[in-house]
Amino acid sequence: MEPIQVQAIRKILEDELRPAMGCTEPIAVAYTAALARELLGVFPQQLTVRCSRNIIKNVKGATVPNSGGEKGIDTAAILGAVSGRSDLELEVLSVIGPSELEQALELRRQGMCQYFLAEGVPNLYIETGSTLSLEEAFKDLISLI
Repeated sequence: MEPIQVQAIRKILEDELRPAMGCTEPIAVAYTAALARELLGVFPQQLTVRCSRNIIKNVKGATVPNSGGEKGIDTAAILGAVSGRSDLELEVLSVIGPSELEQALELRRQGMCQYFLAEGVPNLYIETGSTLSLEEAFKDLISLI
């Protein structure tokens, strides 16, 4: 029988730990972008990411999983939006294949994602916004009427 302290620690770890693909900071950025896409309801035209200094520093230095060796907040965010699989949480990029990567890299070349330093926030902070073109928003509105 395990001591009560070991049981308590084991329970905390089981409740709090989540599987993650690669370095957690790029994956967290990708996850927030997938969530933003889900909340928007369609693929976004533009992504805007605001991060704390620690997130920016760590994402700049880490390769984004399934990115062909690419790094960066924009790469992670766009791949997360392309994936759109927020249900996979920190394994959101596990579904990225060659065609999704090609799409994401083209969107990055087109400037789909902007990112900024968020001041006065906790050390681990990511905020991702997604927008539609006005034309797309009207199409969605008309289809609801």
